[in-house]
Amino acid sequence: MLSDVRYVPTAGALLYHYCSPSTLHAILSNSTLRLSDIREMNDSMEMDWGLEALDRLIEGHAGLPQVLAEKVASVRADVKFDSMCVATCFSTKWDVLSQWRAYADNGSGFAVGFDPECLTDLPINLLEVCYSVDRQDQLIDEFLDSIEADYSRLGDADYDPGPLYEVATEEHPDDATDSDRLIARQVSKIARKVHHATYDLASFKSPAFEEESEVRLVHILKVDREAGDVVSLFSSSAEEDAWVSGRDASLGFRMKGSVPVCCLDIPLPAGAIKEIVIGPRANVSELAIRRMLSTVGHRDVTIRRSLASYR
Repeated sequence: MLSDVRYVPTAGALLYHYCSPSTLHAILSNSTLRLSDIREMNDSMEMDWGLEALDRLIEGHAGLPQVLAEKVASVRADVKFDSMCVATCFSTKWDVLSQWRAYADNGSGFAVGFDPECLTDLPINLLEVCYSVDRQDQLIDEFLDSIEADYSRLGDADYDPGPLYEVATEEHPDDATDSDRLIARQVSKIARKVHHATYDLASFKSPAFEEESEVRLVHILKVDREAGDVVSLFSSSAEEDAWVSGRDASLGFRMKGSVPVCCLDIPLPAGAIKEIVIGPRANVSELAIRRMLSTVGHRDVTIRRSLASYR
């Protein structure tokens, strides 16, 4: 994985999801949050911004062995065929006019303030978006240095790329030596390390979006390359009880024009919603919002209005 892209909550900080009135209703009524295929979001360069930077830096990375560069390129190319990144977006800021315009029904919607500590208990990653091209290049270079160091130690029985990247048992030829098996397993782990890192690139965006101050909640789905099925790897019955007890995430599709977009509705932990901000053009009373919150089971939620003068 890339270093320094994980969002680390500070005490009392909330993450704000700007949304339309209908989306607010769905979140509150179902106590779920919808994640969608990141490649079908509004930014036409989603994922590609970071992947293109990776391609560029692989070519220019001094000392990266050709065979390793080819392995990274191969894993990077396969990512979109054997897995899918679904995500939803937050801002660290509660009252940004551009966010109201773009994501909250032109100011008639809401911003839902979530407790990030509650979200980190789920099988997701929170990524803090990086807008600096120099910093993006630095993070990729550091990652390439790390896998170059991994590669230099192939065959070393005392070296393991790490338990985080455990993979399924490899099949080997009958005449494979113990050394062959060790190297094959280490290479597989490095490949998984690259696979994880490619999805960390979802945290890279153009500097043009910096005002959004975005944090992304991402989850990886498995894709069956032969059948084409999309599958979530976690369930509430899993040994670790990955989702909220007794509830599973719901996998499905919605239509964006003529394009089917994969989406995952994830159950929210109790107490995850801490605040509702009423948009600058939303003609609704705080009392009406309070009644809805209480009736559908969300209590101790702060309500306030945007300070933006927008009509």
